[in-house]
Amino acid sequence: MGSCVSKIHDQEDDVRLHTIQISSPTLAVRLTPKAERDPQTGLPIVHPDRQISRTELLEALYDVAAHMEARGQSVTLVTVGGAVNTILLETRESTHDVDFFSSRLSDSQISLVSQAGRDANAKCISKFGEQLGRKWLNNETTLYLGPSLLDRITRLAEVQNEPVFTAPGLTILAAPWNYAFISKLNRMQQPEKKDYDPKDAAHYLRRYLQREGRDTVKWTEVAQWGIDFGHETIKEADGAEVNEEYKRAYRVNAIDF
Repeated sequence: MGSCVSKIHDQEDDVRLHTIQISSPTLAVRLTPKAERDPQTGLPIVHPDRQISRTELLEALYDVAAHMEARGQSVTLVTVGGAVNTILLETRESTHDVDFFSSRLSDSQISLVSQAGRDANAKCISKFGEQLGRKWLNNETTLYLGPSLLDRITRLAEVQNEPVFTAPGLTILAAPWNYAFISKLNRMQQPEKKDYDPKDAAHYLRRYLQREGRDTVKWTEVAQWGIDFGHETIKEADGAEVNEEYKRAYRVNAIDF
């Protein structure tokens, strides 16, 4: 791994170092890609999202994998959200990014993933006529996870072992289904709630129950997941909304209240 650092030290400026307080101790977070700021106001420049199809995502991820393999690297990332729905579950036609995290990556590997993502993005112009978007491959989820939770979710994803994408140089695993489910419940109470969140949550819960060989889960257990994954404020009303989506999709209840 040491040989990798000399090859990519010139890409370090593309990965921003954030220091945030997660109770204690302080956690240093490497973010990719680096945020762009307006030179006059100093405020972050917000780029519009572009919806990326399954075909485009897979093509770009194969480019990322080839970039990593060519440099003697093989990394495993964990993803949550739209990439899981678009690539693995095929319950959505598109998403705007691949949001990844992992407690296993060194700073140099994050830098290499960042460079691979930029190169793959640039290649999409010739392949699809436009880029995927500057933040199509990002690890912003890491900002909201403390080091202990980040490591726990990474390990749970490895045990679950549900590949979203795999090629020499790159493997992407789905986040634990109950974590993905709780994350959707949490967002359902936020201003940025999306229309598809209840349906996504229902699909994640279905995968969890199938994997565990269960028909239902008690709301008290769901509430405990919320505590375990740092989302203590999830609401029973949102759980009921997801349960209605589950019944529409699968003709049975999933949550016992």
